[in-house]
Amino acid sequence: MEQRNDDAGVDLWHYAEVLWRKWWVIVLATLLGLGAAAASLLVLPVKASATATVSLNLITSDPFDVTRPVSELIDAAGEAQVASSFAVADRAAQGLGGDYEPTDIRQAIEVAGVADTAVLRITATADSAEAARDIADASATAYLDYRAEQAQSRIERRLEQSAARLAELRDDLREVNERLAQVEGGSEAAIQAESDRSLINLEIDALASQLATARGIDTNGGTVLNPAANGGVEYSPSRLLVLVTGAVAGFGLGLLLAFLVQAIWPRVVSRSDVASHGGVEILGSIDRGNVEVAPRGDDLAVYREIRERLLARGFLSDGRGVLAVLPVHGPGVSTGVAVTLAHVLAQSGLQVTFIALRTSEAQADRVRRSLGLSEVAATGVGTRYASQEVPGFTVYVPTQDSDDEPISAAVRQEIAARQGDSVVVLAAPQEYGRASRLAASRLADATVFLAARGASTVTELRQAARDTVSQGSRVVGTVMVHRRRRPEIGMHDAASVSDEGARARR
Repeated sequence: MEQRNDDAGVDLWHYAEVLWRKWWVIVLATLLGLGAAAASLLVLPVKASATATVSLNLITSDPFDVTRPVSELIDAAGEAQVASSFAVADRAAQGLGGDYEPTDIRQAIEVAGVADTAVLRITATADSAEAARDIADASATAYLDYRAEQAQSRIERRLEQSAARLAELRDDLREVNERLAQVEGGSEAAIQAESDRSLINLEIDALASQLATARGIDTNGGTVLNPAANGGVEYSPSRLLVLVTGAVAGFGLGLLLAFLVQAIWPRVVSRSDVASHGGVEILGSIDRGNVEVAPRGDDLAVYREIRERLLARGFLSDGRGVLAVLPVHGPGVSTGVAVTLAHVLAQSGLQVTFIALRTSEAQADRVRRSLGLSEVAATGVGTRYASQEVPGFTVYVPTQDSDDEPISAAVRQEIAARQGDSVVVLAAPQEYGRASRLAASRLADATVFLAARGASTVTELRQAARDTVSQGSRVVGTVMVHRRRRPEIGMHDAASVSDEGARARR
């Protein structure tokens, strides 16, 4: 159970580390998403929506009846259908002076009721805010006017019918009165006539009451509570929503791309990268400004820390052996690191010989002056320089043509002659080819990798570690170098130097 918890913690740390390393991928994807959203706002048509709110008046003969709320007496769905009808749209078009067709207004508006109220919201969508407000207000006014006219029309029809019936009843009453005057009082005919007259009078009274009530009905359709002209305007698509959506989508894509880039081209950055891919441990880190062959102050302290960690590994316990320095990156970044490390090793009292492979005369001269070296021996196969300031430190520069392999027979003889009584340091960068790096690992008792932080890939580190172990050498650690380090011209550890040296000799 504890092991599973530890693994989960490591996984989470790994994920967080990947995101931290690939922050630029996430930022770039987020900016691209934001840019795509901004571009879509330029391409997509922007619509403006404005809303007018109307309160409906209950058209009834008893407006003071409060037994039921108005919202229950009004069919909101039916009223919404009326408000969005062609008849209302035609009135709205007329109210706008004919600038819009009724069909366009119908398509532009949307009517919805507010729950548990006698309120409708009439929303109009158009190409501009002014047009949307005009259509919404015109539709609201036209709807209320249409509703009032319809109610008034119904009442007028009812009044006409009642008036006609009232005229008929009065004619009937006149006839009954004439009949009653012609019959003898108390007779059966008189009684019948009195009964008819009473019934007619009752009906006349009822009709008169209905007419009075109908004439008193308020046919006002309602009131515009909030005109669209005084309200806000919403735009679709919403600029803020589109931009936020684009940024969030870009951010999500960036998270995926960060892991994808890490999986396709994983880089060496952290201690876990080094330890899990054969680099053992980080011996030290050389920053961007640490570029001198003979560093001072804090820069020198970094190399001394690397030296102490190397010595603590025990491979130089008797003060002799061969140390191979293998850069795991392209040329240039780690120039001068190997010779500086050899020089600092000698400062601890060890006898150290650095073999400078494929070095031009100009570069060798620069290193001689930086480290205070003087020539002590020169043969047809190479030249030896010794330090005047650090006893026991020598640099051997073999004579090589551009066609010679870096670790030539003369270099092998020099290694064999020196490794018995001193520490021999040589560097074999990737530009020398895999065969030369394999030869360096085979000749070496221990190997140190130089990895450019964030530039070297774990594949390169893993391959270098496998080759080193397969050749019988021991990996003691990895020195991390800033990937943007631009060193001074010194003892170059790159293959490009050979071409320059060959041209100088010619």
